[in-house]
Amino acid sequence: MTRTESTVQVRTFTSYAQHHLVAKNKVLDSIDKMDVAALERCRELAQETYVKLQAKKPGSLDIRALAEFPGWAGMGCIGAVGCAAADA
Repeated sequence: MTRTESTVQVRTFTSYAQHHLVAKNKVLDSIDKMDVAALERCRELAQETYVKLQAKKPGSLDIRALAEFPGWAGMGCIGAVGCAAADA
């Protein structure tokens, strides 16, 4: 293999590696954005649920029914707002 052929192969590989890195970073960025949006929606739903639970009369809530939802009564996070387990 001549020096010219070797240089061409190195440039081709470098170009491929740079293109691959850019494409990978774009995909990872889009996944991160989706994760942030999903987490924000989850927090909004938790806040809505917390507000609805706070509006209920103390005796009208069946806490045993919440046991079916992990992250709620099962983890001691009634309302989930400000709960370390729900924020993790």
